[in-house]
Amino acid sequence: MKSLLLTSFAPWEDHHRTNASDDLLAAVGEGRRPALGHRDPLPGQLHYLRQLPVDFAAAPAQIIAAITALKPDGVVLCGMAEGRSHLSVESNGCHYPNPEQVLHTSVQLDHLIATCTHTRISHDAGQFVCGHTYYEVLRYLNRSIPCVFVHVPVLTEDRRTHVIDDFIVVLQQMHRLTL
Repeated sequence: MKSLLLTSFAPWEDHHRTNASDDLLAAVGEGRRPALGHRDPLPGQLHYLRQLPVDFAAAPAQIIAAITALKPDGVVLCGMAEGRSHLSVESNGCHYPNPEQVLHTSVQLDHLIATCTHTRISHDAGQFVCGHTYYEVLRYLNRSIPCVFVHVPVLTEDRRTHVIDDFIVVLQQMHRLTL
């Protein structure tokens, strides 16, 4: 059975009670199906690496260690984008502190989100831990398996179902890429 590694971050600001990326992974449920009436089940085997520290060295190191140990067929990194209203699938990550060093995902993002309704492609994963972590994981993988970074908006009541449904579509599409 093909597998995906899913990651999320811990809260990092004093006003954050939770991190939206971790809220999303909790919602898709570590093996439990959300009661959303989604037509297709969660794909394959899902490995969860939740509550990563918001730290430039520790976050990528923990993800790379998990990739080495688990040998997943694909990786979906998740981080919080407090100011966004849609899921954002990032096209690239940049090295911190040198934002001119950029690596792009090998995944065709337009195909990945073709049937999503609340997901956009972003070309700016930021120059904080998210963008750097994505860069480091892409560098480590060297295109050996598909990897994407998904920025997650705060899961307000009005967008929660749409975001979860779109994320499940992203997982299904990533799973198809690994077949």
